[in-house]
Amino acid sequence: MNIRFVFGCVFFLVLHSCESNLINYSSENIKIESAITTHAVDSIVLPYRAEMTKQMFEVLSYSDSSLLSYKPESPLSNLVADIIFETGKKYAQDFGICTDQAQIFSLLNFGGIRTGISRGDVTRGEIYELMPFDNAIVILEIHAEKMEDMMAYLDTMHGQPVANARFIFDDTLKNYVIGNSTEKYKSLFVITSDYLAGGGDKMNFFDEPVNRWDTGILVRDALLQYMDEKDTIYFKPVDGRMYFPQK
Repeated sequence: MNIRFVFGCVFFLVLHSCESNLINYSSENIKIESAITTHAVDSIVLPYRAEMTKQMFEVLSYSDSSLLSYKPESPLSNLVADIIFETGKKYAQDFGICTDQAQIFSLLNFGGIRTGISRGDVTRGEIYELMPFDNAIVILEIHAEKMEDMMAYLDTMHGQPVANARFIFDDTLKNYVIGNSTEKYKSLFVITSDYLAGGGDKMNFFDEPVNRWDTGILVRDALLQYMDEKDTIYFKPVDGRMYFPQK
């Protein structure tokens, strides 16, 4: 709170209440010492700061290894994509959007994963650092033709986090598999963030979707809930979701 502003308001009220009896007055600037200002602000902020600190140090789970994020795929990016996929898939099933495992997958971006997870206790604050943005989960239905643009994008970007999907970028073969099926549908359902759904990180293939559903669930909240429900996060090696030939 601005101390000068408070003093100004008090002075105005006194002046206004005595207006009828006031003949003459003088004023001067009074220097507010920084120590007084800091103390006044701290007295307001301190209770909230203490509660926030307590919440950020709350232990949600335990990780049996350090998890990092790197291209074309990594244990951490796969974990995040899996969590968002499971959250979005449940929403899609609950609301009758899509029930076919071979028609729905998740796609995120490495830029949204801001840090790693250290071995040991996983705190709420660590998840906030990993996912500091207030991006929400959305489900998009897109025409199958859009997958060609998505494939070209993923090839250029040398991978992005995905779940329930495998993208193959061999020199002689470029293809994708959703679920465990090679069946090609007229449209597919992609679980992603509202930032990416709006064309963020150059994902222009999401323009003009067939349908869009905003779940209202924050990506970060999905991660927090997952961590809170798991006693231990176990290391899982990459499983070939983004296959590029060895150079």
